[in-house]
Amino acid sequence: TAMLDLSDGLLLDLRRLAEASGVGVVVDDVPVAPGATREDALGGGEDYQLLLAAPSAAAVHAAFEDAGLTPPAVIGRCTADPTERRLGTGPLPEGGWEHDW
Repeated sequence: TAMLDLSDGLLLDLRRLAEASGVGVVVDDVPVAPGATREDALGGGEDYQLLLAAPSAAAVHAAFEDAGLTPPAVIGRCTADPTERRLGTGPLPEGGWEHDW
């Protein structure tokens, strides 16, 4: 299990979560807010969303419902291959907000 905020964009923060957890990732669905593009959803920063990885989507869904919260969207899954990085059937693109420090 792991969670982090998406302040640097889904693509970059998903890679960070996967690398820190030693897992691969496959993204099946990317929610896009009204007025945004898919590229905005993948690489835009300051999204103020949380990325959560857990062993059971059903258990997370039930826990959120029990707490009176809207359950999170399922966008993909972790895999056992720590080198796997996919978006649909293709490679997960690079992207995200890089700070100029």
